[in-house]
Amino acid sequence: MSTPAKNRPGGPALLGPVTPEREDAHSVAKASGGRQRSAAAAAAAAAAAAAAEEQPQQCDPLDIKRTPWGAHCQQLQRVCVDQLVLILYDERYQELGGRKAAPLPTIRVDKSKIYNYPWRQAGTGAAAAAAEEEANDMSEGEGDDDDGDGREEVEEGKEEAVGSEDADALGSTGSAQQMRRRLQQLARQPRRLTYEVQSPAKTRRRHEPLSMRPATSREPVPYLAAPAFSNCTVPIVVYPIFASNFVHVFHDLASYLHALLRRTPWRRHAKLVTVTPEGLGMTAPEAALLPPLTELSVQTWADFSRRLPHDYDPLAQGWDGLLPRPSFEGSEQRCFQHMFVCGRRFKAMRALEEQLPLGEAAARQALMRAIPRENYAYGQMLVEHVQQQQQQMGSNGAGQPSTAAGRGGRRLRVAFMKRGGQGRQLLNARELLQRCNKWRHKPPGGGATITAECREVELPSLEAGVVAAQDADVFIGMHGANMANSWLMRPGSSAIEISPYEFGLMPGSFGLSKANAQDPSSQLLWWLAVVCDPAISQPGQAEVAGTGKPPWWPRDRSSRVPWQALEAILAEIAAVGGDRQRYLDDYYTRWLHRFNVGAAGVVSRGVGRDGEHSGCPAPDGQA
Repeated sequence: MSTPAKNRPGGPALLGPVTPEREDAHSVAKASGGRQRSAAAAAAAAAAAAAAEEQPQQCDPLDIKRTPWGAHCQQLQRVCVDQLVLILYDERYQELGGRKAAPLPTIRVDKSKIYNYPWRQAGTGAAAAAAEEEANDMSEGEGDDDDGDGREEVEEGKEEAVGSEDADALGSTGSAQQMRRRLQQLARQPRRLTYEVQSPAKTRRRHEPLSMRPATSREPVPYLAAPAFSNCTVPIVVYPIFASNFVHVFHDLASYLHALLRRTPWRRHAKLVTVTPEGLGMTAPEAALLPPLTELSVQTWADFSRRLPHDYDPLAQGWDGLLPRPSFEGSEQRCFQHMFVCGRRFKAMRALEEQLPLGEAAARQALMRAIPRENYAYGQMLVEHVQQQQQQMGSNGAGQPSTAAGRGGRRLRVAFMKRGGQGRQLLNARELLQRCNKWRHKPPGGGATITAECREVELPSLEAGVVAAQDADVFIGMHGANMANSWLMRPGSSAIEISPYEFGLMPGSFGLSKANAQDPSSQLLWWLAVVCDPAISQPGQAEVAGTGKPPWWPRDRSSRVPWQALEAILAEIAAVGGDRQRYLDDYYTRWLHRFNVGAAGVVSRGVGRDGEHSGCPAPDGQA
């Protein structure tokens, strides 16, 4: 292990280790010079040896107040962590001089912070992973919860908070006789915790608040008994929603963090910590999407709080320069002057109605109220991160730049996303690929004929998503987590989201397209193909078996989309030419980006009389 170099004023910190050449400089000089070496050589060798023992990075005082984190997360001060427990060192939580200790703060965690318990699968490897992903996807909401999608998540999270069952059950009114009867009922029932499984088929559980206690006179290790609170590292502890689902981690957590961090002057000091249930490891989406956000390593709450050796000195240890630093100082830290715990849902700013005002002070005040959800900006950062990694590894996975019709070219590269599992499939994908590759489009106003190069892609990882997205001009996929890969595409690209039959009746079902339009950073054009005919729909497994929640059966229906419908959308994509402002003005605000699809093709455009969730409107030209 080697110690990090000092942060150089006005420049980036040195992130790498001290090289062996520097460590051996003294011995090299001695061997080459022998007794006759000069005083200058001796001084140089001594300086090199000293450089090999540089101290951990130092930092100026951080201006924590000049950032919006405190408005969206809970700020704690003078805290340490130990074995999943948060330790508070503020004197207000101590009994001193006959004064009563103040109540401990309440860590607020929204009821929507839900996860699916990862039951041990039969078998291992790719098959088990696919089975878990299918189970997660079949029971998780996808999309913009601010618009109603994910309502089932909140409903599932309505169990009483731990420790409050009796009070909630008794209520604040009622006769003494009623209260006695209710107490007798409770006495006959086992005490229920929110994270207990209610039935063999139910796996949803709610994240619990962090455990905490005041500091004591019997701390188990010296670094807790006499803590040195880090002023250079600021942990940001986050609670994900459905962490096994790619779009939830991307859309409901990481993009918010990216928007806040890019506006945080001390972002190089921020350390992300994700709360995983019961000390489990990170999910694949967490491990892929969170580390690119900061220079410091991302850890689970369990790893972040694990107890260090009894003689551990956080000021003297170094780190493996091949890995991200665990702290700004370079060593494992367990005590911090500042910490933020983000257990509440972030409030999204709606860019079509709200904009960050000009001026630093006004923008900062606006960020206190809501956060711009910049999925596209975050996606482009991920692209840059993955491409840099590929270059360092000597591989170049990206395809050749396209001469897209959306950007003035003559050919569209179209990628059909292939979903894993059995639900929500594009049943006639092979036929659509054949028709797509034969497509020839002559623009109505004249000009060269536009063709397409079409293929099917699987996106098992972020790296695969980046390669496919950067190679395509158009992504086509069924509604689901895979559609989040669209924000990895180049400016002027288009995504076509296929909505299963009757799924559009549900609030929030078009949340991703709405979030894209309200993203001030987005250069992506999002189109909807809404299946309106049961003749081209096939029920999902739960619907066939009569299990699960009937209101959510439509989401997992598969579809057989006629080529004529996709052909009409591709023609509009070619006409818009990748111009996002034209897309917003002429299509999105008038709902003309929505194509209602029947067995013979597009039957109408737009929405019904009662709005976006009123179902498919009558065919064009009919009442």
